[in-house]
Order: sequence, then structure tokens, then C-alpha cells
Amino acid sequence: MKKGVIAVSTTIGLILLVVSLLALLNFVISGYDRVDSSYSNELCKASVIANSKLNTPLFGEGAWPIQCPTVYYFFGYEGFFIESGDVKQEFSYDTNTRTLKPENKEFVKCMKDDAIKDGEFLEKTDVCKIRNMNFLMAQAHAQCWEQFGRGQLSMFDRLDTERQCVVCAVYDFSDEVQKKFGSYYVEDVVEEEHSFDYMMRTNGPLGRDITYAELANDPLDPYEPPYYTYSFDESYASLFIANNEDYFGQIVGQIEEVIGSLVKINVGEESRYFLNTNEFIPEAGVVRECDLLVEQ
Repeated sequence: MKKGVIAVSTTIGLILLVVSLLALLNFVISGYDRVDSSYSNELCKASVIANSKLNTPLFGEGAWPIQCPTVYYFFGYEGFFIESGDVKQEFSYDTNTRTLKPENKEFVKCMKDDAIKDGEFLEKTDVCKIRNMNFLMAQAHAQCWEQFGRGQLSMFDRLDTERQCVVCAVYDFSDEVQKKFGSYYVEDVVEEEHSFDYMMRTNGPLGRDITYAELANDPLDPYEPPYYTYSFDESYASLFIANNEDYFGQIVGQIEEVIGSLVKINVGEESRYFLNTNEFIPEAGVVRECDLLVEQ
């Protein structure tokens, strides 16, 4: 058998395997009203791989859409809820072990830590609530970059669109939270070790020797290191962005090290290079960062 035939056969086999896995995960999830978020994450990752492999001349444009619905985090003062698609989960800030969930474990851990005291401006309970917010946002932002292959996959198929974006997560604060903490940035009301940037750079997924900041590190971060922060009077978003060569050429100039991070997207006989990045920005800035929001 010729090498070309073997290559095509192997590619088709891989694609069929990905599609089968995606269909199986979708079937499992559709059978339950409430499922663990890890299942949705795996469905998202599988759809991303399918999108990357199926958007080829062999199958045509837009052969498989991604299935990564935006996750909405709404932080209240007494608790918070997380919503994605048709699933909405509510959580409260309490230390009752019977209601302990992965989503509020940072609050519980903080409240039980005798080394953490009242801050200069806030009581310990409020400090722990902020730490839990930081934990959830750090986890979601890193997950955004990881579920898209840390920028190493060719995504989407609009070659002439400069910046194609996926809004992975949106974070919003209730009026009560805004009233309690004011229109300040988080590091202005808590000590540095309780800030969002500190959480990103010193904590990471359980069982993995990597921080959330390292996990979310994109090709441009070494040249413009991000500082992770937010204020309580506006909403924020985690974005995955596919920048085509016309756009990234303007921002990276002659940085040779970035060349190795480029991915090539083929549509028919045309092809272009893209640089994938991720951003944590105010939600109002999404329209400035994105030329096209990809349907999910």
C-alpha cells in the first residue's frame, strides 16, 4: 500500500474515532439533566479535536461545530451560581461538610486555615469569599486555554477573518457584592496573597505540577506578561482567540520565537497561518478584541 493511501486511511480512522467518541459523550450527557462539569469539558475537548480535524478539504468547510457553551459565573454575597447551556447550579458560602462541593472548597479551606486572619479592610469571611471567586476564575480561565489544545490546534475555517473568538466564560458580580467591596480592584481590598494574580501564579489543578498561570500561558505572554486582576463593578470574560497572519503580523513583528507557535489552516486550496492566544478581559472589551464570535 502506498504511503499516501496509508496516511489518508489513518486520518479517516482517527476522525471516525473522534466522531464516535463525541457522539457517545453527547449521548451520555443528554440523558441527564445535571452532570458533573468534567463530562461537559470532555465533550468540549472532543468537539474541538473534531473541528480541527474535520475542517479539511476532505470533508468540506465547517464540517463539525465546537460544543463548548459559555459558562456563566454569577457571584453573590451569600453564594454564587454557575450556568452553562440548560444546566444551572447554585452554591452557598458555608462550611457545612454535607454541602461541600469542589466549587466552594476554597472557601471552606480558607475558613479552616487559622493562619488567615481578618484583613485591613475586610473580615476573614469576606476574604475567603474572594479567594473562592479567584479560585473559580483561575480554574475556568486555564481550562479555556487547555480545552483548545493550548493553542496548538488549527481551529475554525474563516481564513480572511482577523480574529475569531470563543467566549469560554463570563464572570459577573451582584449589586450586593459591588456595594460591599466597592468599585475597587481585588488587590486593593485584600492582601497580595489573596489576590487573583497570586492565585493564578501559586495554585494549579490538583495532582498536576503546574500553576494556572503556566497552564494559561500563550505564545505572547513571555513578551507581555499578563497581570490578572478584576474590579467588582464590571463583568469579565475568558477568551480563546485565533488571530490570522494579517493581524498577528502587526502585533508580533519580528519575534522569531513565535513562528514555532503558528498553526496552518487549510480550506480547499487556500491556506493561512494563525496564532492562537487567550485573554482575561472586561466583558465590554470583547467587541474590541474579536471580529467574529464563533457559534457554539
